[in-house]
Amino acid sequence: METEGTPPPEAAVGGVLELGSDPALAAPAGPPPLPGAAGATWHVAVNGQTQGPFTIEQVTQGISAGQLNRESLVWNQGMTSWTPAAQVPQLTPAFATASPPPPPLPK
Repeated sequence: METEGTPPPEAAVGGVLELGSDPALAAPAGPPPLPGAAGATWHVAVNGQTQGPFTIEQVTQGISAGQLNRESLVWNQGMTSWTPAAQVPQLTPAFATASPPPPPLPK
């Protein structure tokens, strides 16, 4: 399914997401935000299918939940093409790994 104005994905590389399957990640109802307004809409490619629109918060939640990975293709208006999520500056912080817990203190 393609959304008007959304270029088709070349392929869903490593797509592991079905955002529509999690109500917490479902796109909000109502009209889209005005162009240039906060809350830009994002689209993701999953198994060759375009899904969205989603807010950036929903996309980062999908990353945190393991539903999107670094190779998952994403797009929003203003981008020239579908891009792996890890290469999108707005999404790279979501891929930061937490530091491991410190080792136990010696007894």
